[in-house]
Amino acid sequence: MWILIALIAPAFYAMTNVLDKYMVHRYQKHLSPGALVFFMGIFSLVVLPFLGVIFPDSFFLASANILWLIIAGLITTLAWVPYMYALEKDDMSSVMPLYQLHPVLTFVMAYLFLGEILSNTQIIGGSIIILGAIILTKDPTKKWGVRLDTLGLILLSSLCLVSVEIIFKDTVQSIPYQNTLFWFFLGHALSGLLLLFVPSYRKEIKSFGKNVNRKFLGLMSINESLGLVADTFNMYAILLAPIALVKAISGFQGVFVFLYGIIITLFFPAILKEDLSRKTLIRKISALIIMLIGSFIIATQ
Repeated sequence: MWILIALIAPAFYAMTNVLDKYMVHRYQKHLSPGALVFFMGIFSLVVLPFLGVIFPDSFFLASANILWLIIAGLITTLAWVPYMYALEKDDMSSVMPLYQLHPVLTFVMAYLFLGEILSNTQIIGGSIIILGAIILTKDPTKKWGVRLDTLGLILLSSLCLVSVEIIFKDTVQSIPYQNTLFWFFLGHALSGLLLLFVPSYRKEIKSFGKNVNRKFLGLMSINESLGLVADTFNMYAILLAPIALVKAISGFQGVFVFLYGIIITLFFPAILKEDLSRKTLIRKISALIIMLIGSFIIATQ
């Protein structure tokens, strides 16, 4: 069932959200968000030999398909640069609600470029999920005012990711999914190399690389492994269902972030402390119920 596959991606993306926030604040004195994304992209080089051996038919795709897959992978990683800058400027409770613009943009662009049309029931179900996601991730103690710089960064990141999803679905309709992975992740790696052309990033990377520690490499390896798994399931779900519905389901990412936050708060409070007050729990559980209702409406369509 495509909904279950679509839910796996936000479960893994939520893990990367927690690690992203930690790494941005832990290493921001040494690395700007763009330089940090360099290491994220380069990590994809590790998995390329395995993908090439496991899926040798990847090398027999049409050159046009290979080009578009590389472009899709490249843009995916570059989309993390504005996202990381947004995390640096604002807290997670302000950034995550803005990411609900992603499924809205996806609905518009999928209609314009792929001709995807959702039924009224699907639109209602997707809208309910987005509403629940906003309630879940918005901090009620803060005003609804939005910093324009944070909004601009999230819009840029979202537009990049939606473009990738449009390219991916349009390109791989007639290609076995597993044969796309090598070229997609090659694009990830190339995006990291492109960031070396930014002088300030290159200087930071060179300086930090001389004193890189095992903890950083360990965190980066874990984070990127989780991200690669999430990307894989996300792209596969997009092939099985309308992109707008898959992105609506991604609203559950906030649920997983909250659940992971509870676990970390209880067992590793030095890393992260989640608000577990009765008022907060009631609000977030209510939001989860709303999102489950939306998912049920979509599933029964």
